[in-house]
Amino acid sequence: MKDCVCVVVWHTSRELFETLANVQNLDVYVISHLPESRVPDWMFSLIPKKRIFFENNIGYDWGAYQQFISKGLYKKYNCVFLIHDDIIILDHDVFDICANRIHVKNGCLVIGNGRNNQSRDWPRTHIYCYAHSKWKPPSWNFCHDTVRGSFIGTSSFLLEKIHEFEIVWDRTRIIGIGAGNWSLRATCGKIQDLIGEDAFEFLSDTYLSSPYVKELVRGESICSSKTVSLSWHLRNKLLINICSTLMTSYMNSQSKTIRNFTDKVMQGIFTYL
Repeated sequence: MKDCVCVVVWHTSRELFETLANVQNLDVYVISHLPESRVPDWMFSLIPKKRIFFENNIGYDWGAYQQFISKGLYKKYNCVFLIHDDIIILDHDVFDICANRIHVKNGCLVIGNGRNNQSRDWPRTHIYCYAHSKWKPPSWNFCHDTVRGSFIGTSSFLLEKIHEFEIVWDRTRIIGIGAGNWSLRATCGKIQDLIGEDAFEFLSDTYLSSPYVKELVRGESICSSKTVSLSWHLRNKLLINICSTLMTSYMNSQSKTIRNFTDKVMQGIFTYL
């Protein structure tokens, strides 16, 4: 069986697509969060048009991956790679290296590039990130790894087992691009709860880089800070405080009725965001 890669398009790096087009036994798909009018012509010469999909830019990078997964195209492949279009492939053997590791674990593995963070106690430090998620941490003491959305390698078997990523569909932009971190933490927690402590591996322990892949941050080697409006900051902080309060109530309650009610309130909030 072949492997496939889904590239979420925003920066349109021609160098990346030329590299991917030359990797054997790797079918390339595109989820573009840019409208077709802004996608350069060269992309259509490198990638068959039937493998390029234009989707609404909601959910950001993890949302794009869920948009791809929802199409079911991954099911005919062995390994599936999900990547940003602002990374640099230093060694295209990375796909075979990851595939071999995934095969050793019988498909039950997620591989990231550089280790994302040494922290693992996300329920204690960022409990609000799980408010939108159908999956919830089993306890305050539950710890899990995280993998950046820039480069993810896994199996079609595991994607089917996971069923869906836990995405914040930030339709009103009340959270902004930081919503990707909510999706990341909730999805990675769900994966580790499902598979166990050895769910994640990394190509290096160096943040953003390995001998195989260099990750840029929103198109730049160093992410420049952006000024946000005071009103956006206040709305964002209010949502975080509300979600922290509701999730704390959910986690501390021993009553199934209270947990179900609290969960419905949280799901209602994110249905209308």
